[in-house]
Amino acid sequence: MLPSSAVHWDMVASGYAMSTMDFLEKYSISALDMTEVGAGDTLADIACGPGALALHAASRGASVTAVDFSVNMLSQLQQQVTERNIRNLHTFLENGENLSLASDSFDFAFSMFGLNFYQKRKRGFRELHRIVKPGGTACVGVFASPEQSPLIEHLFGIVEEIAPSPPSPANDIDSLEHPNILRREMVVAGFSDVHIQPVVHETEFKSAQDFVARMAKGSAPLLMLRGRMSDAEWNEALDRASTRLEEKAGPFPKHLGATALLAIGHK
Repeated sequence: MLPSSAVHWDMVASGYAMSTMDFLEKYSISALDMTEVGAGDTLADIACGPGALALHAASRGASVTAVDFSVNMLSQLQQQVTERNIRNLHTFLENGENLSLASDSFDFAFSMFGLNFYQKRKRGFRELHRIVKPGGTACVGVFASPEQSPLIEHLFGIVEEIAPSPPSPANDIDSLEHPNILRREMVVAGFSDVHIQPVVHETEFKSAQDFVARMAKGSAPLLMLRGRMSDAEWNEALDRASTRLEEKAGPFPKHLGATALLAIGHK
């Protein structure tokens, strides 16, 4: 049930920007702080989504090129660019596995929570390396395994409760959620001095219903499930998931965190 095509991301773009963006911004700010992006730097944000990182990088004075293969994701970002009259951020509709961006052209290249969805992941890593200048820096962000991230674990629980054929968060030995796999693929792509920093951020949820409602608005797997159900079926499923979450994780309100792995390497 993981989204893998532009059609899937087009479908979820609105809800994703409305709900998930605030959560992802925290990790983007951490990544920008750790890499010390600043005024005058050139930066590529690959699989940028609605701009959680790109907008903050532009606000620091970097010249930002934001790339995504979803028209609707880029529309969400472009709306913010227009409303804020941002002049140092430009969007491009491209697939991160096959970029037309020039080689050796950016001081920084980021891919936050996008590369793990690529169909040709190793090619995506190589493209990230190709566009960075010699001496430049790349940062790839992925979420750690669900057992390290209560928020992600409970999201899986909601999907399992709702989905007719529940997806399993089984431990995939080749997943980027494993630091050794993430580091290896960075090194194979050509990056050196690769280090991985776990970063934890929390979000407060007032109730189990609040958690489920927010995930339903911004979680790609849940939004994909929504399209298969009538309004009555969907509302019943959300009520059922809220009850189950209260039993498993209550009482609320409470803060739920998620661990991200930020892999930083140099060219």
